[in-house]
Amino acid sequence: MVIWLTGLSGSGKTTIGKELKKKLKNAILIDGDLLRKKHPCGFTIKERRKNIQRAIKLAKKYQKKGKIAIVALTSPFLDQRIKARRLFKDFIEVYLKCPIEICEKRKPEIYEKKKYIVGRDIKYEAPLFPEIVIETDKISLKEAVKKIFLFLKKWRRLKK
Repeated sequence: MVIWLTGLSGSGKTTIGKELKKKLKNAILIDGDLLRKKHPCGFTIKERRKNIQRAIKLAKKYQKKGKIAIVALTSPFLDQRIKARRLFKDFIEVYLKCPIEICEKRKPEIYEKKKYIVGRDIKYEAPLFPEIVIETDKISLKEAVKKIFLFLKKWRRLKK
């Protein structure tokens, strides 16, 4: 299974991803920031696309090993998320929706100092039909994780 967390920088992807990893057995977190540190690349559209491809390959690798891959990545391009969805039998897209003004306050180091910011310089293409939408400016971390778990519980029953 792949749980794909998408949203603007500062929407809570890494924070929610870490909590999910703690609670899910056999899960691995693929975090966009950590991936970028291991394989340095910039923030242009081309470099972002390359980083997303890296995340897809890693998720595929872990899925083959029987792991639950939690991908926490801005992934602003709809076409790449659709491609990822097609590659994985069990793909759950979680859209962490948060106004850019809130995200800017949460992550000023990104929004004040960098170029090619998604939501400002690069358009964020919101998911068309995500399985879950969480407005992270309106609910707590605990509530967000609970919402994902409730979905997973229902989803697993449907899969049987």
